[in-house]
Amino acid sequence: MKVFTQFLFVVLLSASSLLASAEDGSQRSLDALKQFRENQQRIHGDRATGQQPSSPVQSGDNDAVRD
Repeated sequence: MKVFTQFLFVVLLSASSLLASAEDGSQRSLDALKQFRENQQRIHGDRATGQQPSSPVQSGDNDAVRD
């Protein structure tokens, strides 16, 4: 019984510390994403997002690309 009580105490402490560290975590994540998007807009300007420069090999010929 003593082992179970200690285990329960450890679980409760772990859960409370997890809740305390996770407090306001979603807001920080949203703020970081907003700041990232603003920085990307400032850096890249009006270029459309998601555009990748075309690769030099488009025919699928793997001989042109070697490590």
